[in-house]
Order: sequence, then C-alpha cells, then structure tokens
Amino acid sequence: MAAKIKRKLNDSDCAAMREFFSQPVTIWDTVQPGLRLIVGRHRSTFSYFRQHSKHGTRSATVKVLGHVEAGMSVKEARQAAQVEAGRIAANRITPGRRAAVKLDEAWIEYLDHLKDRADRRGKPHRWAYNAGQLYDQHISEFGKYPLADLSQSPALIRDWHKRVTRRSGPVAANRSAQLLRACYKHASKLNRNLPPHNPTSAVKWNEEKPADKGVLDFAAWFKAWEAISSPVRRAFHLCNLLGGFRPGELSRIEWRDVLVRERVILIRASKSGADVRVPMSWQIARCLRMARGPVGRPTGALSGAELVFPGARHNPVRDKLPAYGHALRHAWRTVAADEKIDELVAAFIQGHNPATISQAYVHRMVLSSWPAMRLAQQRVSTAIIKRFGTRLKIF
Repeated sequence: MAAKIKRKLNDSDCAAMREFFSQPVTIWDTVQPGLRLIVGRHRSTFSYFRQHSKHGTRSATVKVLGHVEAGMSVKEARQAAQVEAGRIAANRITPGRRAAVKLDEAWIEYLDHLKDRADRRGKPHRWAYNAGQLYDQHISEFGKYPLADLSQSPALIRDWHKRVTRRSGPVAANRSAQLLRACYKHASKLNRNLPPHNPTSAVKWNEEKPADKGVLDFAAWFKAWEAISSPVRRAFHLCNLLGGFRPGELSRIEWRDVLVRERVILIRASKSGADVRVPMSWQIARCLRMARGPVGRPTGALSGAELVFPGARHNPVRDKLPAYGHALRHAWRTVAADEKIDELVAAFIQGHNPATISQAYVHRMVLSSWPAMRLAQQRVSTAIIKRFGTRLKIF
C-alpha cells in the first residue's frame, strides 16, 4: 500500500517527487481538501477523492484530474478539484463505474421506447427488430461500456465507425452510428448525470448514394415473379407494384379494409398519420382475388379482421425477385411520370401529404381530385402490365 503524506503542494516539489521516493506514495494537499498527488514509478497523477452519502447510500468520487508529466500545474489541479467539489455540493454526483449506466442497459430501454411508439401508431415492431439486428452485429461490442465513458471517447467511436464501414459498407456504418446516437440521447433524458456530448460527435458520416430504384426491367421481374410458388406472395408483390403501396402498410391491410363497392383499399394509420384511401384498378382487384385463392372465402370474409396477405411481410428476399418492397413503389412513380400523371395526383395516390399544405386542405383536394386519382391509377396499372411484354393468366 502506498504511504500517505500531507503537505502543501507546489510545482517544484511535484516535479521532483519521483526522485525521492522508491515506492508509490500519496501526498494530500493541505490547501484544497480532496486533492492528492499519487506518485508512481512511471508518472505522477493529480486525483480528487471525496466520500459522500446520497439517499442513505455511501459512495465515493474518485476522478483523475491530470498528470505532472503532461504539464498540469498545482494551480490547475486545485481549480479542477474545486469544480468536482462544486458538483458534489450541488448534488450532481457522477456515478462510479459500478453504478454507471451501461450501454446494454440503455439499449433495452431504447428498444422498449421503439416498441411503445410502434404500438401507439398501431404498427408492428419492424424498426425495433431491424435496430436489434444492427446492434447485435455492430454495436454490441460496447455493451459493457458505461455511457459516460463512451461520451468521453469520441475517437474510439470514430475509429469503430471506420471499421464498420470497411466491414459492412457505408450505409450499415451510418445506421449503426445513428442508433448509438439515438440511444445515448434517449438515455440522457432519463439520466441527467450523463455528459452532454454525444459519443458520435467525432464521426465523419459516410456519403450515401441513393439507389436508382425506379428503373426496373419489367420483363425480367415478371419472369421471376411467375416462379414464386405461393399465390398469396405473388399477389402481394404484384399488388405492391400495381398500386405503388408502401410494402409495410400493404402487408397489414385486412379484408375489412377492402371496400369493394367503393373500389378502394383503406390504409389505416398510414405514415402520414391519417387513414388513406387508395383507388383500386381492376388489375389490383384481380390481385386481391388471387390472394383469396381459387375456392374463395366464406360469406362475410371481406369485412373480417383477417389479413389479406398473411405472412407477406416476412423475408421477401426468399422470393428471389430482382426488386421488391419499396423499390416497386419507386417503379410505380416512374411509370406514373412516363404516363404524364400529375405530380400532385400521384402523390395523393401514394399517401403523401405536401408539407406546405394543411391536413384539412389536403382532404378537400383529395375529394375534388378523386376521379382523376381513379383514372390515373387505372392508367398506371395498365401501363405496367404492358411493360411485362406478355399476358397474365389472372387477367
């Protein structure tokens, strides 16, 4: 154990301490309570130590202030010690490593937050699932790190972001760093003791080039589509392309949302926050018939809470299509532009709300342009079928 000595510290003595002691020694400053100089074999360290009790629990603050060899003077060490003493007096005690919040713990809280937000919007936990996959693959190596340590180590996170970029690509690295940033931000709302600086403050974000998803080889896509064995999954992908739907919203529609008499598919709680009514072309109606199966369903099934495309949102990669999901939505918009469909009409069909227009006015505009929307949907569906270069048996 190091010997303990009390004396008034000064710069000349601190520089020569290692020459006089052959064993580690701790020298307590008699001017600033809690300030001590720990003289070791290789360097001399200024440290602040203070015991305290909070809510009946005893703890201690131990903080390294700097090193003599790094040029820290006694005056600077006393000022840094006074800052720590002020934090303790203001009841802003920095938790020790054992009590500090670890990233794994904060991540569980953040995942619960994502799931609660999805539940409030009536949506599945898709983003929480995807975030969990990224955490397991790229972020979990910091799981045992206290959040405060990550905040104080921006270079560590910067280098990690570079490694993930080399290993998994620029997009995966950016999304992982964004998740780490969001997790820390959420944790800081629950723990005011965390440092204000986010761990990703030194990350140099990768440039992301948007994929040209609107360009689709329709003939090749149709050939791959015909090879899908499940009629429900075939109907789902084709309906996604013909209607320009968001794939997640399309996978959640139920038979009660198919309003046959109005020739409308109702998207409940869409991304815009409101219910969206999408006009059905007769080709989309045939896709829905394909999803029902050759025998059909019992009377009243169209008004039930049964999914139209059960299981369609799980693993679309297995269908081996050259494009699926949101890429088909982009392809729909490209065909709409080729058919000279009005931009505002196309936006309303796809459930977009212009940012500069109020929700009430958008609703009135949709009602007034409904005939044009229905005609535009039919034109785009017909144009897509023609681009396949063959006749579909279901049509």
